[in-house]
Amino acid sequence: MDTLQQARLLKRMGIEVYFTEDGIWTMNDEDGELRLTIMATLAQNESKKTSMRATVARRSRSSLKKTATSRRWGRACGITPPSAIS
Repeated sequence: MDTLQQARLLKRMGIEVYFTEDGIWTMNDEDGELRLTIMATLAQNESKKTSMRATVARRSRSSLKKTATSRRWGRACGITPPSAIS
């Protein structure tokens, strides 16, 4: 929750932060910190989900590539690739 820590630090220094899209003022809102905490948590969870999806996609592409290579040379049917025949 780096965003929340930075907002707290700036607030202690007397610097006000306004999040325009969410309408959160760090100095004036009584519930500003709570709303900021919720928004930061949601953003962090979304980032984790995106990372997991990317990892699954990479693994899936990798396994598909291996399968396609094996089928191209007929290994799935027990045929020896041309480069192995001398």
